[in-house]
Parts: sequence; C-alpha cells; structure tokens
Amino acid sequence: MSLSMLNIREHISLRPYTVFKIGGPALYFCEIQNVEELQEATRWAEARTMPFVILGAGSNVLISDEGYSGLVIRLLMRDIEQRSDDVLHVAAGASMAAVAHFATTCGLGGFEWAIGIPGTVGGSIFGNAGCYGGEMKDVVERVNIFDASKAINYPPERERLERAGKLPTTNCLFSYRYSIFKKHPEWIIVSATLKLVSRDPIESAALMREYGKKRATAQDIGSPCAGCIFKNFTPSDGGAKISAGQLIDAAGLKGTKVGGAMVSFKHGNFIINTGNATAEDVKQLIVLIKEKIKAVHGAELEEEIRIL
Repeated sequence: MSLSMLNIREHISLRPYTVFKIGGPALYFCEIQNVEELQEATRWAEARTMPFVILGAGSNVLISDEGYSGLVIRLLMRDIEQRSDDVLHVAAGASMAAVAHFATTCGLGGFEWAIGIPGTVGGSIFGNAGCYGGEMKDVVERVNIFDASKAINYPPERERLERAGKLPTTNCLFSYRYSIFKKHPEWIIVSATLKLVSRDPIESAALMREYGKKRATAQDIGSPCAGCIFKNFTPSDGGAKISAGQLIDAAGLKGTKVGGAMVSFKHGNFIINTGNATAEDVKQLIVLIKEKIKAVHGAELEEEIRIL
C-alpha cells in the first residue's frame, strides 16, 4: 500500500497531538479509522523494519524534543454502543469522558469516575488508569486486540491471542497502573467490552458533577499537562500507598521550575507546560523531583508517564 493510500505523512510535529503540547516530529505519521487500516499501517512499518507506536489522546505521554524516528499511529476509532442491558462495546480511541456520558444516557453507572481521565479507553486500559476510587480493571470484561507481531514461535498465550484476538480481564494481569499490554506493546488494543451497573441517570450525572468540581479544584484545567507524572509510592514494608503528590508538596517543590516546565501549585504530581517548555525541561524537572524526594523522604518515585 502506498503512502497516499494509507495517508502516511512525513515529518509531522507531534506537539498538537499531545496534551503536554511538547515534542518533536514523527518521521512518519498516520491516523487510523479501522482495524484494516491498522493492519496495513503495521505491515508498512514492519516491511521497512521501522518501529511504530500507538497514540491516542496524547495524555500521560512525553514526546522527546527529537521526536519519534518511526511511524506514529493515531487511533481514531471512537464508536460506543450498548450491547446489552449492562454492557458497552467501546472502541479504543473513544475518550473516557465520552464513554462516561454515554453510559449515563443508557442508565448505567460505575464509570462516572472516568470523567476525570483526559485520555482514551485504549490508553486507559494499557495503564489501568483510575481516579476517585475506580480503575479500568473494575469495569473491563474483555479486551479485543490486534497482534502486530509476525513472530513464528509464540508462547501458548500468544497462540490463543493470535487465533481469537480477545483477552478476558483475568488475562490482562491488571495491577496498579499496569497491564499485560505494557509487556506486549505489539498487542494493540482496538476495543473493549465494559460491564457496568444499572443506575439512575440523575444520580450518575450528580456524581460526575461532583468529580468535575474536585478536578477543577485540584488540577490546572486548561493548562498543558500530561496528568500524574509519578506513581504513588509503595513502602518497602508493603504498607498503604503514599500519594506522590503529597510527598512532593511536603518537600516544598510546588512551583519549582526548570525552563518552561513547572510543578503545579494545585497538585504536586502534575507538571505544567507554562508556554515554552521542552521535553528536556520536563525530564530535568523529573530528575530534580526524584532526587529531592529521595533526600527528604527516603522514597524512590517511579514515573507513571510514558516517555518516548
């Protein structure tokens, strides 16, 4: 398939496609409307021994200033449909907020918390995103994937996936900000079924308004920000997780700047692009924060954000 048939473009700035508004160009870039196009795009990349990466809403990701020296595939599949009384079938490119609103119109609840996630369903499954007491593992019933790998010798679970393309929740290995898809990036999430609960739409709408108010109070809505930079800290003794934002706040790091990147005054675990930040600014600020937290609290923070 030619460049024009796939609409693969060259040297496209990734800045407009990320929430951070930071990043250099993609060597190649395409937007995908369906699984057939996804298959052709990955074949195109593999035929050229070229790396590729999937991009959704561009949240929870930091693109390097040099950009990405491969093919960036942006998913535009956004269909949402009700399959049964309490089950939704959702395309990977659908926004979390759109799904939350759709569920409410269907009289379904249990997904209201997703109004606070600025990403897509695919990306949220990939990282088992969550907030306000909810996580993707709580609602995902099955994940439908496209396996982009052309390897000959598969482990048993790979053989099953290659044939079926469907992964039940138990096989997703969900844990805190983790799923099996981080181990197998070649398993591209294309859609999922979500099992929700019946709930009065008025009650769901009230919950979403409450979460929206909390988000507006605790976050810099409208400012270029990729979401939480660090995972919450788990003590070595296995005790309860400690909020990374609280550790950063207690260390007096709110408002700390490196170039155009600044630790949010509202939420210590957020880094804001004040207007001219580079990826290098953000990376240096991340290092500074980790060193300070280690010195003050003896805790080693781990990034939640993906750095490409």
